[in-house]
Amino acid sequence: MSDSQHALKAIANRYAKGSKKAQIAKIAKLVSQLDMKDVHAVFRWIPAHSKVEGNERADLAAKEAAYQPGGPTRLKPD
Repeated sequence: MSDSQHALKAIANRYAKGSKKAQIAKIAKLVSQLDMKDVHAVFRWIPAHSKVEGNERADLAAKEAAYQPGGPTRLKPD
C-alpha cells in the first residue's frame, strides 16, 4: 500500500529517472522472482491523509526518519 501514485506508476511501468532508477529495477526484479514462485505481489494506492487509522502517525514517522542525520538506513536481516 502506498500513497504515492508516482512511485506505483514507476513500478508498474518499470521506469524511473535519476537516483530512483536502480530502486525501481530492484523492485521489478524482486516482483519477477516472486511471480516465478507463484507468489503474486499487488501494489495498491491509498489516498494520503484520508483518516486511515495510523496514517498520520506513519506519515509523521516517515518524515522524521527522512530528516535524520545520515538519511534513511536499511535494517539488517535476522
